[in-house]
Order: sequence, then C-alpha cells, then structure tokens
Amino acid sequence: AIIGLSSVWSNQVEGAVDVLLPLLDDPDNDTAKTVCSGLGYFNDERVIAPIVKILKNKDKSDLHFRCAEALSVMWLDFPNHRWHNEKAYKAYMDYYKQKPRSEKIPDWNAIVVDVDLEKWLPEAKWFKKKDFINVMSDLVKDKDFNAKGKERAIKAIGAFGGKAELTALDKAVKDEGLKNEIAKAMENAE
Repeated sequence: AIIGLSSVWSNQVEGAVDVLLPLLDDPDNDTAKTVCSGLGYFNDERVIAPIVKILKNKDKSDLHFRCAEALSVMWLDFPNHRWHNEKAYKAYMDYYKQKPRSEKIPDWNAIVVDVDLEKWLPEAKWFKKKDFINVMSDLVKDKDFNAKGKERAIKAIGAFGGKAELTALDKAVKDEGLKNEIAKAMENAE
C-alpha cells in the first residue's frame, strides 16, 4: 500500500501527503525510504521541512539518499522537467554545502548528473549556475568527501556547466584520478 500511495501515479490523490508524512518516522527503515523516495513526486512544499529534518540527522544517514533524491525531483524532475521548486532546490543545496563531510554524509548518490538545460532552465529563473558549480566543485575538492561522490559532482559540473567549468576545476585539483574523471566529463560537455 505504501509503495502504491507514494508512487508518481498517486501524486494527485487527495490526502496522500498527509498520510505519508508521519511514515517518515516509521521505525521500519524500508517504509521510511519508500515514503521519502515518493514524496518528491507530489511537489508539495509541506514535505520539505520534514525531509530537511532527516537530512540534518546524522543518525538517519541511511535515509539521506532517498530524501535528497525527493528534493531533486521537486526542483528538476529529470527527464520530465515538470517541476521547478526553488525551496526544494535551496534545501538540496544546503544539504550538499554542509560540513564536515564524510564517506557517508552528504550522500553522493543523489547528486544530479542529468539535465536537459534547454527544457528546464527557462522555467527555473531562480537557478544560478555559478552557485551550483561552486558547491559541486567544493565537494570535489573536499578531502573527506566520498570518492564516488566526487565523480558524480564532476559529472554534474559537466551537465550544468560545461568545458569552461571543468577546465577551471581541473586547474584546482592535483589528484590524478580526479583529473582523469574531469577529462572523461570533458568529452561529454559542451
């Protein structure tokens, strides 16, 4: 029932968000993960504060991926680009700005690496490419951040920025592995 109610197909069901929000605190982690994953598809600003509460709780790091992913759906919704929620974007970016960082926090899996800028950007007038690139670049340069996360951040820089931003990052890093990832991203960047 929870899977069905928290799916994209239920985002127009009246009262669904009211039923789902309390389940974010369910003692069964699978339930909380399922709910968190689906809440983004409702694009309801009432879900942002409870999601942020989880993202600030280091003891709930196993939910961070799903919660950050829900926020990304609200502000980007790739590949459909139906929603452009600025508050969700700010909460998402605040999560990735937090320090100190570690292998687990912030969760790297939800770093957005796909976007159709021509389709999405005209509606996201609040988006500041430079700010996004700066946060992603900071993740790449942070010695404590997850290595796979650094790779995703590099891909995100390529997707939202381009060769100029990747070239600037390449000049700022010394690690050969990161330089190789930047070179790979450069092949797909504009």
